[in-house]
Amino acid sequence: MSGLRLKAGGPDLTEVVIAEVNPDTPASAAHLRPGDRIVAIEGREDFSPWDAQRALSAAPGRMVWLRIQNHDAQRDVSSSLKRFV
Repeated sequence: MSGLRLKAGGPDLTEVVIAEVNPDTPASAAHLRPGDRIVAIEGREDFSPWDAQRALSAAPGRMVWLRIQNHDAQRDVSSSLKRFV
């Protein structure tokens, strides 16, 4: 629903890293890039990769808020989920 493919990262595989961003999707419109790390979802910093996958594949039309870390910078983004064919 978001246009993202995620992967687990970090030494204990609990970090959520963007592996792929599909073109013409909410994720690409939000300027998310492979290698970006999701550090908060809906204001929560304590989430698992499974929680991230569930939040990003929720019902179409649902707005999701993320905090993204890339190198030393963080930024907040919001994205409306939609179904792809």
